[in-house]
Amino acid sequence: MERVLDALPELVAGERLCMIHRREPYPLYPILRRDGYRYETSLTPDGDYQILIWR
Repeated sequence: MERVLDALPELVAGERLCMIHRREPYPLYPILRRDGYRYETSLTPDGDYQILIWR
């Protein structure tokens, strides 16, 4: 989660950050909303969570 939060300020308009995690990162979602980011969560065929994050 720290790596994702560190990378977010580097995003430019139109870019999305993709995070793959074995568990759904519930603590991350309120931080993203608070800081003005949007996200979309889906399951990969392997059962991991893929989270796309953008402004």
